Amino acid sequence: MTTISIVLLSQHFELFKQCLASIQLHTADSYELIVINDGGALEISEWLEQHAPDAILLSTAQLLGVAAGYNLGASHSRGESIVFIRDHVTVTKHWLEALTDCMQANPKAAMVGPLSNNVSGLQNAPIPSRETLSKDAASVQDLLSFGYSSARRATRLLSFLLLIRRDTFDSLGGFDERFALEAYEDDDLCYRALQAGYTLHIAYDCFVHYTYPPQLFPDDPDWYQRQIVMNRFKALNKWGFDLAEAQYAIKTPSLVMFEHMVESCEALTPHDLYRFANELADDWQWERAAEYYERFLGLEEGDIEDRIAIYGRLADCYSHLNRMHDAKNKVLQSFSYALPRAENCCRLGMLYMNEHDFTSAAWWYKIATELTKPVEPKAIVRQECWNWLPYLQLCACYIQLGQYQLAYRYNEIAAAFIPDHHRVRGNRAYLANHLEPTSSNTNTLTPAQTDAEQQIPNQPQVGQKTRITLSMIVKNESGRYLKQALERHRLYIDDAVIIDDGSTDDTIDICLQALAGIPVKLIKNEVSKFSNEITLRKQQWEETLSVNPQWILNLDADEWFEDRFTTEIRQLLDQSNTHVISFRLYDFWTNSAYREDSNWQAHLFYRPFLLRYNPDFPYVWKETPQHCGRFPENIFQQPNELSNLRLKHFGWANAADRLQKFNRYMLLDPDAVYGLKEQYVSIIDSNPHLIEWVD
Repeated sequence: MTTISIVLLSQHFELFKQCLASIQLHTADSYELIVINDGGALEISEWLEQHAPDAILLSTAQLLGVAAGYNLGASHSRGESIVFIRDHVTVTKHWLEALTDCMQANPKAAMVGPLSNNVSGLQNAPIPSRETLSKDAASVQDLLSFGYSSARRATRLLSFLLLIRRDTFDSLGGFDERFALEAYEDDDLCYRALQAGYTLHIAYDCFVHYTYPPQLFPDDPDWYQRQIVMNRFKALNKWGFDLAEAQYAIKTPSLVMFEHMVESCEALTPHDLYRFANELADDWQWERAAEYYERFLGLEEGDIEDRIAIYGRLADCYSHLNRMHDAKNKVLQSFSYALPRAENCCRLGMLYMNEHDFTSAAWWYKIATELTKPVEPKAIVRQECWNWLPYLQLCACYIQLGQYQLAYRYNEIAAAFIPDHHRVRGNRAYLANHLEPTSSNTNTLTPAQTDAEQQIPNQPQVGQKTRITLSMIVKNESGRYLKQALERHRLYIDDAVIIDDGSTDDTIDICLQALAGIPVKLIKNEVSKFSNEITLRKQQWEETLSVNPQWILNLDADEWFEDRFTTEIRQLLDQSNTHVISFRLYDFWTNSAYREDSNWQAHLFYRPFLLRYNPDFPYVWKETPQHCGRFPENIFQQPNELSNLRLKHFGWANAADRLQKFNRYMLLDPDAVYGLKEQYVSIIDSNPHLIEWVD
């Protein structure tokens, strides 16, 4: 059976195109796609046939609406789980993984929903719908409020995007089609799920973009308000009470059971106390939850792992009650049972951040990065606390302390785990205005750096020349910049590994002539692999490793460094005790000037181009078909530094190339789903702001 079926309800052609494209781009796992062409628009059917020919198309002569449309799609689906999604939603990277991870982590969950912008209830997230976080203080404050709960219980989920188990959907009887068109169909299904003993969850690590759809009936602008009133009346008739109010007041069956036991003066076992306290905390009854956690701890019952977990949850309760001193004390008490755990160190870091004591917060987050994960089988482990979270929070602390170099370093370590997270990008944008270029002998900072890690593998012996291997992918470079680039690179490289990815011109001859006298390993792909970039990048990596490299310089065919790189690179590498060196890349708009404005700021960021290969390091790739990176994604877990040497990029320097790229973007992404419309349009600016290059 197919694991996932995606039922896409389409009513608006332009929004449908965006939604479909985002699903295809950001859904790594296999899935069954079912499109409900609600109303039978011809352009939707034609577009689907052209761009997703394997999808199942179900067209209706009249508008069915959400409940009936979703049920129709579900009846033709084969998945063990079903995603229901409306066409005015565009998904983001790892959306489906986040939803399914949340579902798997909560066996009683009937449904899981995402966060989004401009929606009601607990699923609303104050995150810009298209842009990364701004560079002002507000974005930093947003970082400070970031905790580490990846999901939370809810009593209501919205139908714009839902993941539901098939067996649960079938047992509940699907959506109630009495709720015509839209409104209250989601409230009704959620309430029935809660009544049946299931739980609902919001995946806090899943964010999707919500766009207000155009009117279904443009000539009747009041139809939606009338529909809400009509369906609300139907819900009152069905249930006999206001469904929305009932959802907010609902309690889980376990909570009701324990409340009854307390009211009946029944004795609660230690296990009952623990479970009751958890239910109260999940219901946000912090004071009562703290009371029952304290009663459990006072019994000296339970194993060590239970007690460690309870001290953490008790600290959360006191934090919500603004009893910060008590919260910190409870975390510290957990350390009497075992070595500190990253989860509780991160709790202490957050408590100090809430008090704006960023020095103390950083100290605890740093401790979290240096701990060894417990091996006890009953230990409750939050993986994010053992990898990316403390680094991201260290970045936030050092931003507040004005130590921007440290902030940058820790943000890049976090990026090795979550490279596309909006908070990583937000940090980079903020730091761009505060970070100064550093000299080539910058001290490096690494996670949990030990004396052993200071011994750099692959280090040349005294008197032995540092070896640089150029690694490059080329395709149809004749008449462009390849010859100029290689003629500059040959001045400092020792050998080269070049992948020709399906060229039909004389690119190979250019490579061999420009690098004559230098060892070159040249591999020709008869068929281009770039449509699945991860395959191509892994091929480039493995072929480069086959020559036993020391330093790998990974550049494109239209990139080369400023002149002083030739004379300074050897000294930089000979004096460096690092594994990764990052540089700033400048987008040239002419042969002598680069562009700088609100849309073109690549040179404000540092990116890795030079890597010392460490055969003992477990390199891990970002397993995505596109935008997987030039190097494995975890390289920043090694010592790394920034260089003030600058890299020139000439891919935009020719007007004909710019026009070609502009036309390609307009064809592939006319609605700017994956980029910024302003930047696309700026490609053909007649008078862009250019800065003359100064060596």
